[in-house]
Amino acid sequence: MTTLAKTPAEIEAEVLARYTAATGNTLLAADPRRLLLQSIIYYLSHCRTLIDLADRRNLPFYADGASLLALGVFVGTAPLAGQASTVTMEYTRATSLVELIIPAGHRVTTTDGAFLWATTAALTLAIGALTGSASARCTELGPESNDIAIGGITVLVDPLAGVSVANTTATAGGTDAQTDDEFRPYVIAAPDGFTTCGPRSAYEWHAGQASPLVLDVSALGPDDDDDEAPAAGVVAVFLLIDSADALVIADVIDLVETALSEDTVRPLTDMVTVAEATEVSFTVGISYYIRQADAANVVAIQAAVEAAQDAYCDWQEAALGRDVNPTELIARIYAAGAGRVTVSDPAFASVQRSERAVRDSYVAAPDYSGLYE
Repeated sequence: MTTLAKTPAEIEAEVLARYTAATGNTLLAADPRRLLLQSIIYYLSHCRTLIDLADRRNLPFYADGASLLALGVFVGTAPLAGQASTVTMEYTRATSLVELIIPAGHRVTTTDGAFLWATTAALTLAIGALTGSASARCTELGPESNDIAIGGITVLVDPLAGVSVANTTATAGGTDAQTDDEFRPYVIAAPDGFTTCGPRSAYEWHAGQASPLVLDVSALGPDDDDDEAPAAGVVAVFLLIDSADALVIADVIDLVETALSEDTVRPLTDMVTVAEATEVSFTVGISYYIRQADAANVVAIQAAVEAAQDAYCDWQEAALGRDVNPTELIARIYAAGAGRVTVSDPAFASVQRSERAVRDSYVAAPDYSGLYE
C-alpha cells in the first residue's frame, strides 16, 4: 500500500531544521541532543504512519480486514460465504420388490473419508427400479472437495442394506469465502443496489451478490447494441461463471434468478432472463526472437514468454465483452523479454457484452525462432 505519510528521514530533517532555526545551533551526528531527538522522531514517524493508515481505512479503496467489513455494514453488504461442492450420486440395489426411500441428508464419502456429501432431497426407488440418482452436497465449504473423479465416492456413511453407491459426476462448485480483494468492488458498487433493478448497474450488482462463482455480469435491455438484446419489457442477464460443470452452472443460474426475482429487487413490469454468456473462441499463435545481448537469459525468457501467453489468455477470458486484442498479447510478450514478436493469431475481434472470449482447447506454446542482433 502506498502512503502519503512523511518518511522518518523527512521528519528528522524537518525537526532538525526547526531546532536549528530556533536555537541557531546545528547538531552534529554524534551530538547527544540529536540522538535524543532521533529517538523521539522514530515514535513520531510510527504514530504518523498509523494515523495515515487508519485514515485510509475509512475508504473502501484501501480498507482491508475488519475495516472493510465495517464499511460493508454501512452500505448493507457482506462478503459471500464459501460454497460446498456438489455431485450426482447413483444408488443401486440388488432387488426391487419393495419401494425404497433414501432420505434427504443421506451421507456418502470416499474410501479415505476425507469429506462427506449429503443428499439434498429424498430419493424414492419405486418397485421394479434398481437404480436412481440424487444430488448431494459436501458438508464442508471450500474448493478442497472439488475434482473427485467419477466413481471416487463409493462408501455409505449411513448404511443401507443391499444398496451400493457411486458418483456419476465429478465433484465441483466448492469455493472459499470472498477475499478482501474480491469483496472490495462490491462495497464500492453497493450504492447501485439501493434502488430496485431498473438501472443496469443494479441488476449487475444483485446478480454478482448471488454467488461467489459469478465472476462478471452483463445486463442488457431492449435498446442495447447486442445480438442478444431482448424485447421490450425484458432484461437479459448474462453471467461469467467460475465453473465448467453443468450442474454447478445450473445451480448458479437458479441462484441468480431467485435473487433477481425478489419483490424488493425486481420491478413488477420487468421480465428477467438469466443465462450463461455465449463463448467466442480464439486461438493463439506467436513466434518470437530474443536479442543477442540477452543470450545468457534465453531459458529464463522462454519461460517468461510462456507464462505471459498464459496470463494473456487468462486476462482475455476474465470479463464479459472484452474484445480479443492481439496488442495486449504483444505487449505482454515484449515485457517478458522477447525482442521481436510475430502474431499469427488472434486477430482483433469485437466481443459483445453478452459474450466471453475463450481460448481454444489447444493453445500451442510460443515458437522461439532464435537470436537476432
